This record gives sequence, C-alpha cells and structure tokens, in this order.
Amino acid sequence: MKSRFLSPAFLACNPLPALILGVVLVATVVVEGCALAGATTAATMTSPTPGTTLTGTTVTFSWTAGTRVRGYTLAIGSSAGATDVFSANEGTKLSQTVSTLPSDSRTLYVTLKSQANNGRWWTNSYTYTAYSASISTNTPATMTSPVAGSTLNGASVSFTWSTGSGATQYSLSAGSTLGGSNYFSANEGASTSATVNNLPSDGSTVYVRLGSMLSGTWVYNDYTYTAAGTTSTAGCGGISTGPNASLNGFVPFPASNPWNTDISSASVDPNSPAIMSYIGASIGLHPDFGAGEYNGSYMGIPYQVVDSTQAMLNIGGTGGGYWDEGDPSQMPFPNNAAIIEGYPNYAGTDAHALVLQKGNCFLYELYHASVDSSGNWSGEVGVIWDLLNGEQRPYTWTSADAAGLPVFPGLVRYDEVAAGQIKHALRFTLSRTREAFVPPATHWASTNTSTSAPPMGMRVRLKASFDVSEFSAANQVILNAMKKYGMILADNGSSMYVSGTPDDRWNNSDLHQLSGVTASNFEVVQMGTIYTPSNVPSGSAPSISSLSASAGTVAAGTPVTLTWNVTGASYLFISPQAGGVRGNSVTVTPTQTTTYMLYANNQYGRTTATVTVNVQ
Repeated sequence: MKSRFLSPAFLACNPLPALILGVVLVATVVVEGCALAGATTAATMTSPTPGTTLTGTTVTFSWTAGTRVRGYTLAIGSSAGATDVFSANEGTKLSQTVSTLPSDSRTLYVTLKSQANNGRWWTNSYTYTAYSASISTNTPATMTSPVAGSTLNGASVSFTWSTGSGATQYSLSAGSTLGGSNYFSANEGASTSATVNNLPSDGSTVYVRLGSMLSGTWVYNDYTYTAAGTTSTAGCGGISTGPNASLNGFVPFPASNPWNTDISSASVDPNSPAIMSYIGASIGLHPDFGAGEYNGSYMGIPYQVVDSTQAMLNIGGTGGGYWDEGDPSQMPFPNNAAIIEGYPNYAGTDAHALVLQKGNCFLYELYHASVDSSGNWSGEVGVIWDLLNGEQRPYTWTSADAAGLPVFPGLVRYDEVAAGQIKHALRFTLSRTREAFVPPATHWASTNTSTSAPPMGMRVRLKASFDVSEFSAANQVILNAMKKYGMILADNGSSMYVSGTPDDRWNNSDLHQLSGVTASNFEVVQMGTIYTPSNVPSGSAPSISSLSASAGTVAAGTPVTLTWNVTGASYLFISPQAGGVRGNSVTVTPTQTTTYMLYANNQYGRTTATVTVNVQ
C-alpha cells in the first residue's frame, strides 16, 4: 500500500509574498448548497487596494473576515516577510491603523495571516508603494486592446494601452505563466502599443504584464487572454462514455503541456547518477495495473467518462487536512463504486476516483473516495482539471496525487496501447522522495532533505540506447513512450511502479516482462530549479473585479447567466451547479435561493467572489 503523505506538518497552504500587483475582491459568504460545507477561507485585504501607492504615512488597513478563522496577524516590512515597519497580533480585529509609515516610495510588503480553527496558518501577502508627494497622483497605464479576458485573434496580436498619469516609459511581456515572458518581453519606451508575434495557437491561457515607470519605480498590471486556436470541446466530444471508455485519440491538455512534451532530446540532469543510485539501480519496473483481481481488488486506477446529463453532486469532505487545498465544487460522479481504485476492497488504498466530463472537457478527481448505497460521494480532497488548458495549481498545494498533479493523464490505458502509441508521459511512484518539487508538480510529501533524493515532479527517461525489440508489441508501445515522454514522479509508493488502468484485455504475463527493465536503464531529465521550503515562488492571487447575475430574483428553474471579470487566473470553477468553467460567463438554473461562489486560481493562491440569486 502506498504512503500518500509523509508529513502533514509541511502541507500548510501559504501563498507566499506578493511580487506583482492586482486588485482582489473577495466575499466569503456561506454558500447555500455548496459542496464544501465548513471550508476554511483566509482573510483578504480590502483596503487599501493591494498594489496601489499609499496616500500618507498613517494608513488604516482593513480585511475580510475569513471563515473558520479564530484570529489574525498583520506585518509590514521592507522585504518579503519582514516586520521592520510594523508587526502585531490583531486577535479578531478586522482593521489596524498603522502610523509612521515611510514616505520614500519604497516597496512595502504586507503580510496578513489567518489562523484557522484547526490551528493552521493561512497567509496572504501584498505589496504597496510607500507614500511620496511626488508620485501620489501618478497612475499606471491600463490595457485598452485587446479586451482583458478575451480570445486573441491570431498568433500575431497588437496590444494597445492608455498613457496613465505620470508614466515615463512602458514595458510589455507575455508568457505561459503569470509574470512569465517566454513568448515576449520588451521595454517599449514611450510607445503605447506593441505587436507580439509567435503567440501560441492552442487555446491556452496567455499571461500579459504591462509595466509603467512612475517616478523611477516600475508598477505593473496583469491581464489574461485565451490564445487563438480551438478551445472548443470538439475533440473531447468524440470520446466514448462509460467505465474506462476509449478516448478515441483525444489527448488531455494542449500539446505544449508538460505531460505531452517530447523530452527525448532533452539534456540529462547533472545529478542523475546520484539520484538513480539513491533509487536503487537494480529495482525493476512494475506495471501497477492489469487484468482481473489481485487480493480481491481490480488492478489499476479506473475512470469513467460521463456526458452532460450526469448530475452535479455535493462531495463530502472526510477530513485529514487536505480538503482546503482542493477545489470545493460539486462534481459529476455517478453512483458507481466500481470506478474507485481498489474496488471492491478499496478500504486502506489511495482510493482514487476519476471522472471525465465529455463535452465540457473537465476532469474531476478524488483522493480517498467513497460512495454509499444512496450515491453520496465523499473524499479527502477533490480537484478539477481543465483538459483544454495548461492549468496551474497553487504552489505547495496538493491534489488527488501527492505531487499536486492530475492522476489521469499519466495512466497507461489499453485503448492507447492497442492503437500503437502513447502520446504522453507516464505516472510512477518511488518509496523515498525529497522535501522538494519541480514543475509541473506543486507539492512535496516528505521531510527528507537529501539532494540525492528525487523531488516530486522529477521526470526520468528510458535511455535511447535501451533495446526494446525483444519485447512484445504492446510492451514496446509502453517503453517507447518512456523514451519519448518519460515518467513523472507523482506519489510516494513502491519504487518504479508505473500506473495504468484495469482492463480484462491486458495480458498480465506479458506485462510482467517489463520487470526486466531496471532503474539503471533510466536517466533523470534536466530539472531546472528545484523548489524547497526556502525558495517557493511567490506572487499575487488572481483578481476578481466583478461577478454578477443577469437577474437577482427569478422563478424556480429559470436560466440565469453569471458573468465575471477576472485577471491573473489559471483556472476557474463555480459552485454549486456549474463546476469547471471557462471564459467569462455561464448559465445556471437555480431551483431555490442560491449563493454562487466563483473561485479563481493560479500558482500563487485563490480568490473568491459570490453572487446570490433569489428564487420566489
């Protein structure tokens, strides 16, 4: 049995000090009929607006009341996490007036902590510019075209912005992550427009940062767009429905997603020999899937594809400390316990449950799932994945997998092997991991600090020189995928166990031949930055500037359109009813007075807003 998390003490959710600006609008209201009753929500700063210039040396800071929170602390410093300007335990107060603030235009780092009833600390961090008479009336430029949140019209796009007030020059960058610049980066001088070429055309999220120089200080506004190309659900609409149904060639996530990246020619990590030695060079591959049952349980991690008629259900939390890092949404799970990993004897297993929503192209995953005879589902953590976009979950947050990754995309599926090609990386486990992660992972599950121990998210590749010709055609498909896409470390468990789906068409004896491939036949792909508790990236959570309903009062069953304006988000969901959403609107049909909560998420945290529709 796998060891899911080794040290819950290291699982606290702490979006770290902000490096970029943004307006955060949060309304933490109990959601009527919400899937996550009793979830913790951290306090967020309401005044002054985060990212702005303070209006004097005496300022009153105000914040929302979190839910299931028993107290707050406020700290202000000259660097991230510092307390040299101010620090106080605020008890249950929701505001604090701070005097003798500096007046030299420096960046001030404000840390607002909320202590949950269970004792865990939740942190939101903000930046402000200290007061200075010379720039107190200056305002940064804002994007005028394309409209923030819209879909770009091609791979070459002209961006235009206002002059702002007092700005002497501008900068523009575009990337695949918030604050990233892998698509474009330039100082635009006094120009108020720029053409960006070679943008992606895969429907992914494009993050654009506009900078304004105000009295020698760069001030930034961030925007998100949808890349040109298809974000339609046509490909996902072609998959079959039912338990372990064929995807008919559909590959989850864009081609640029790490799961789908060809790494066959990538560099070998300098630490590869030490890491593979640490794992154990003689340990053989073990396909953790097959036909039939083993010790009374089906072998592998199953899934089910449902269509749009599958009802969205409340998911009950089972406790354990991870629910707050999940996505508290209703989910379209059918009344079918056979889709739980380990069925029918799933007690004591990881009990993953995975559902793909045909048409909408969202993936819903539960860890430690269970369902009773009435069809009521519960789990220790639940997560939503947008199969059409490169979703980024908050750093240090887990998911239904220990590494903070989706489970489904890394599974070996029979339909792929039968078709002759696996077009993605595979999921695997190791018994000893490091207190560290590398992207695409977001979470560690260990207290081991050895630099020879493998971090979560590490990718290994079957060496190009390994001869696969002696293996069966089915096993060659699996081994060639390990050469082209590699395997991504996703969880603690038995070493070199490769995950797949249960299917009576597997040939167990043939799969067993893979045990002749050992860890010595693999190498670690270049990892880049390894994140530990000392260097986790930091920044601002998304900004929700509005959330509205097309009607405030309706008759039961009347369609209502919810509309929002969000910047800086990697993925969105609404609960109850809607689940995963894209764009800036969705239609719901309340049957009773309902408060809808919008969740906007990125690698730095989560922002929420609510709107109530009254039913007469």
